[in-house]
Amino acid sequence: MLVSEKKQAFINGQIYTVNDKQAWAEAILVVGNKIIKVGSNEEINLLIDSNTSIIDLEKKMVLPGFIDAHTHVFIGEIMKLGLQFELLSTKEKLLDTIKEYSEKNKDKEFILGVGFSAGIFGDNTPTAKDLDEIISDKPALFLDEGCHSMWVNTKTLEIANITKETKDPIPKSDYYKRDKEGNPTGWIVEAKSMIPIMKKLGLLEKILDSDLTPMFDMFASYGITSVFNASEYFFSTNSLAPINYMENLAQKQQSTFRFFTSYSYNSHDSKQDPVEILNKLNQQYTSDYVRMDTLKIWLDGTVEVRNAALSEPYLDTGELGQVFYSTEELQKAINKAKSYGLSIHLHAIGDKTIDTALDVCKNAMLKFPNATGTQTIAHNEVFNKNTVVNFTGSNIIANTTPIWHGAYEGLVEALGEERYNNLYQFNSLIDNDVLVTFGSDYPTGLGEVAMNVFHNMQVGHTRAYVGDTETLPSKTEALSIENLIKGYTINAAIQLSMQDKIGSIEEGKYADFIVLKENLFEQNKFDIHKNSVIKTIFDGKIIYER
Repeated sequence: MLVSEKKQAFINGQIYTVNDKQAWAEAILVVGNKIIKVGSNEEINLLIDSNTSIIDLEKKMVLPGFIDAHTHVFIGEIMKLGLQFELLSTKEKLLDTIKEYSEKNKDKEFILGVGFSAGIFGDNTPTAKDLDEIISDKPALFLDEGCHSMWVNTKTLEIANITKETKDPIPKSDYYKRDKEGNPTGWIVEAKSMIPIMKKLGLLEKILDSDLTPMFDMFASYGITSVFNASEYFFSTNSLAPINYMENLAQKQQSTFRFFTSYSYNSHDSKQDPVEILNKLNQQYTSDYVRMDTLKIWLDGTVEVRNAALSEPYLDTGELGQVFYSTEELQKAINKAKSYGLSIHLHAIGDKTIDTALDVCKNAMLKFPNATGTQTIAHNEVFNKNTVVNFTGSNIIANTTPIWHGAYEGLVEALGEERYNNLYQFNSLIDNDVLVTFGSDYPTGLGEVAMNVFHNMQVGHTRAYVGDTETLPSKTEALSIENLIKGYTINAAIQLSMQDKIGSIEEGKYADFIVLKENLFEQNKFDIHKNSVIKTIFDGKIIYER
């Protein structure tokens, strides 16, 4: 991407560089899209000439641009076509909300929603008939907060031709819940089972044909200058439309964040080898603005849906859950990906799944010790007594969403006190030199709130949701501000194999940085969520000002 050699001096700031050799500075000189000098006001003033624009930072804190190391860019925009539920609710409250929304939106061709907690239903999952009493003449579909289960009406099943004869993609893991006669009830679990519906509605295509400026402005307002996109798989299988959209913006020099995306492993309904496809795509999309170099694999579901794979059974169902693929199949796929120098990104919630993910990644790294690319295990919710030890020294990155690190309603009944008390042991991982990165997993959970890095930081730092007095146990697992910043900047850059170009404020790197309202190190820990970005600089351009 060609940019004009504009010269800008950002002076009089409290610049936390995330560079161990020069932790703090006062000023930055930017030429074009690169940082040329980082230092004191006096040092930068010597380099200012009549062609230099001067921006007074007014003693505000400056950080490298935030990197969202696990998000779903276009799924979030799709979800804005519908309603956002409260995370913790009841079936009755959900039905009332759906009824009120549908009555106000009679002109919509379908009714869509996201964000309820699947855990509120237990084993008594709702049915299509429940929704038919409210909406029977058009498709109605509602995803849980993790987007791993979906509740639909009869019309939705009809338009997607999901019947008694429709096979479950992965029995017991990725499936249609059925009645005694084998008919789908309207409760659908996991991505591959949802795909026929999403394809029929063409939701991704609707988004890409619309004005996405508000979405890009939203990312900029949160100070996000790079993302790892963990795919839109269940809306589009492995459509290349999103990356082509982003590539087109880059070619026009209209990018407002760097887009590093993934290709989803899918051997259950594809005759083509996804690793071979990704290897070719990796050679096509190679810039510092748009790149596809990561194999994404969903290995299990969620605790709320009771399909995250555990080493000990769920207390309320007696089930273990299961890893979606055999160890042999996983090893073969990951070995091939490593042989091509591709990165790996594995969804793993349950402790059994995390153990499996660690084993296959370690084996692949032993087989290909000089391979490029990184290995990341995402989410890592349920820890067992060996999880931290197994991560230690593995060169495998642990990714999480800090806004989840608060007290959970209903999980003690599912996991028991001991497992509940040991959720999200990321401080222990950091203490053992495991590289930790953070992402929003937007739009799951709290929707756009999850995009807010400051909300994430407060919950990760306090182990309590904003405004909540109850904390998640293991207070020793509360994350420091320094480590939270690193997880959103330099560590995330390492995950993306971009640490030489972004992730810290250093000479020679891209000019991606942000100006904050408050200094995070001086702010009361219960007020961190009130902080905000007042200026976002991407690629040397000021793309957002509050």
